[in-house]
Amino acid sequence: MKSGLIISMLLALCLTSAPLLSGANTALAADGSYNASFEAQFEVLPDHICWEYYNNGSGSVIDFQNSNLVINTTGENQYYYDFFYQESPETTAPAANSPWIVETRARFVSGSSSHIARTPMSVAVLPYANWGNILWIEDGGIFLLNGVGMTRGDSAVVNTTEFHVYTIMADSDDNVDVYVDDPGMTNTPALTGSLINVSGWPAQRISFGDGTNSARGVSEWSYIRHNFYNGICGIFLP
Repeated sequence: MKSGLIISMLLALCLTSAPLLSGANTALAADGSYNASFEAQFEVLPDHICWEYYNNGSGSVIDFQNSNLVINTTGENQYYYDFFYQESPETTAPAANSPWIVETRARFVSGSSSHIARTPMSVAVLPYANWGNILWIEDGGIFLLNGVGMTRGDSAVVNTTEFHVYTIMADSDDNVDVYVDDPGMTNTPALTGSLINVSGWPAQRISFGDGTNSARGVSEWSYIRHNFYNGICGIFLP
């Protein structure tokens, strides 16, 4: 863990810069696409900068290793991080005609599941309250959900035990596309789907980690970035 001084400096930078850049959506984005990020290399937990965590019990282990955030739920059911839109007056979702874009670099380490449409590693994107989709990452593949009983939708074979960049785009026509190692989204998406009813999440949000009671495992996350924040949230590299 980096020293408390480094963490304090990072937090201070966010707080002191916010009044100057509030509303400048791409002021910090290295590529002009994202305006908020969690960067694991700084070893500042997501819930120390803008995110909230959900922990179903006390058996999960959260740590940093090799500049990655490790989420270990082998002794627990769920542990994930949320970024909300209704928790702060400074957070606003994009306009209805703007796509939501989420990018993460991550890998599946190990895990098991008791449900065909659940894994211990996922990224949820909800552009509307109760409406969104979830990218599930399992050993050897990835998949989205479909709208029939939250079952498996489109799937693809991916060597998920290696790090990959996953980019998720949800547009105003309710389409959801997932790209693998294609952050510019210039090629055919690896997965295609649509927004479905995920009732029980009555707020616009993104989430990452282990989001289910039906699986347990270990995942590693280098970063997660998105494009729907008005203000400062996290630190971008030049």
